[in-house]
Amino acid sequence: AVRGMYGEGTKAYGNLYQISNQSTLGQSEEEIITFAKNLQEKGAVNVLVSRGEKGAILIAGDGNVYNADAHKIKAVNTVGAGDSMVAGFLTGWLESKDYKKAFEMGVCSGSASAFSEEFATREEVEMLLSKLG
Repeated sequence: AVRGMYGEGTKAYGNLYQISNQSTLGQSEEEIITFAKNLQEKGAVNVLVSRGEKGAILIAGDGNVYNADAHKIKAVNTVGAGDSMVAGFLTGWLESKDYKKAFEMGVCSGSASAFSEEFATREEVEMLLSKLG
């Protein structure tokens, strides 16, 4: 089973739960989604899963599952990338009220931060968003 529910790797931000890459190492996508849906049964609305170089998964409050591959750029500094993903998701949700757009903003925010020495700027995030098509 995926670690994290009561230990390291799971953070709660109101009704958004984030599961870190370290908590999902060696887990299949199906196992991660099953675990995330279990969190939803226990009260989580949205579960955002960082998978490092494997990308990310969002199990949204509307029941949809969104999956994103990692951007193919060499990471410079991954410290804070997960927190940046959460911040980007929340910003995207507040701006659009659309889970897919919020997820894309989150993934691009986390990625842009990982590709920078510092936290990413809005311009760097928007540059990655523009590549999504």
